[in-house]
Amino acid sequence: MLPKFLIVDDSKTVRAQIRQMFPENTVEVLEAQDGTEGLDLICQHKPDLILMDFFMPGLNGWEVILRIKADPKLRLIPVVMMSGRKQEVVEQAPKLFEYFELVEKPFGQETLVRAIKSALTKARARKKPAPLPPSPPAPVKPQSKNSVPSGAETQILKAQLQAEFNEKYAKLQAEFNENYLKIQAEFRTRQTRMRTEFNEQQAKLQAEFNKQHAKTQAEFGKQQAKLQTDLEGLRKRVASLMMFSSQKLRNPSSPAGTIRCTLKLKSRRNRSQAS
Repeated sequence: MLPKFLIVDDSKTVRAQIRQMFPENTVEVLEAQDGTEGLDLICQHKPDLILMDFFMPGLNGWEVILRIKADPKLRLIPVVMMSGRKQEVVEQAPKLFEYFELVEKPFGQETLVRAIKSALTKARARKKPAPLPPSPPAPVKPQSKNSVPSGAETQILKAQLQAEFNEKYAKLQAEFNENYLKIQAEFRTRQTRMRTEFNEQQAKLQAEFNKQHAKTQAEFGKQQAKLQTDLEGLRKRVASLMMFSSQKLRNPSSPAGTIRCTLKLKSRRNRSQAS
């Protein structure tokens, strides 16, 4: 069975913050929004620990403390009083500090754990009958090293160890996340740089290829134009030779014309003899 802790505060935010300071499944947390509701829950559930705001509307923490201490069934419950006005609490209740432990708002988990331990010690010291308020204050008997801690103390120690573990785990998780993000950022930076270098090399190679291709195209165009010019000149020369040859054959006084006439006469003689 889990120990019951009662939080009495008129601020819902404060109650939620204190609830979160206790690891899950270590304590059963009850809540009250004012002194009247808190006193009803105290009488009904008899919690193992009370965490109560000193200044509240209606029935304040001071009046609840007086009623708790007047009831023999309730006066041994450890009490931690909370207040953001510590000096006023000290002035109003200077003789009741041995009945509760005072913690000043705002506070953290470690401060709360120390206050709970001190409240448990003061509660054990009240087991012997004593007037309210005692004068002089009863000495607080230190806990023996071999004594067995109570169930509430065990849960508090367990909660403290759990809180320390959670804090270390959160720290390691934060470091891991930070290193992971750092590595991921470095990887993305390198990837971007490599992609940029690759694009630059690709653009450089493409520019060199385009330049070489343009140069080759220009040389090919020049060679083609030269060949076209040479071919055109050759055609003109062939045409000129053919025209010259035709003119020579038509002229009888030229050697070519003489040969042509001789060939014609010989052809006619051969046809005559054949007939």
